[in-house]
Amino acid sequence: MIATTPSGTNVEFNRAGAGPAVVVIAANFSASDAGYMDALTPRFTVVEVSPRGYRGSFRPSEDAEFRLEDLREDVEAAADACEIQRFSVWGYSLTAGMALYVARTSSRVDAVVAGGFPVVTPLAYQMTAAYFRNVWAAGPGDPDLPFRPATVLRYYEAMAEWLANADLSHLPARRIAYFGTKDSVLGMLDGFEDNVKRLRSHGFTVRAFDGLDHDACAGNRVEPVVAVVGEIVLPPVHPR
Repeated sequence: MIATTPSGTNVEFNRAGAGPAVVVIAANFSASDAGYMDALTPRFTVVEVSPRGYRGSFRPSEDAEFRLEDLREDVEAAADACEIQRFSVWGYSLTAGMALYVARTSSRVDAVVAGGFPVVTPLAYQMTAAYFRNVWAAGPGDPDLPFRPATVLRYYEAMAEWLANADLSHLPARRIAYFGTKDSVLGMLDGFEDNVKRLRSHGFTVRAFDGLDHDACAGNRVEPVVAVVGEIVLPPVHPR
């Protein structure tokens, strides 16, 4: 399905289930293929949305201006198309920071779930941008990537700049970060202990899933993650 933002941009989304609304930001993956839809729909209305530049949404030109605020507009447009006013927002890895940004800048978010990335550390975004800039220096090797590489690079760079001065005290009260204990992405820079300490200093409940690596925590083992996270931060709070 396609939602059109106030600025006229087409954004791909899917909706399933019934109950309190959870928006899963699915930029470089399918929420259905990863197991989120099946795991969440027995209890929640799930809206999978891909921001512009990703999957079936509008692809900006290479020289188009990148604006972080477009993330919020894209997510809210999908929620509007589903006639949902209040929602929780969930992101993993690439989209964990997107969930953080939307939760901080939208007045419609009840809870934020960010997995598999040290989302409150500006340097993590800088390092990730540098990594992908090097990987794609000669151009993307796969012409069928589900995203525009320039969008990914500019997103990480913009997040590093925004986060350096962001007041995260205004995030929704319900905020959770999670990771697998074998996930090297969450452990980048300062290691697990310091990253967890930093997340908790910003009011996050942090959950570690023993034995799971980055991919397992995102996909084929998503059911236990949903079970724990759902009980902690996604209780029904707003009748629709």
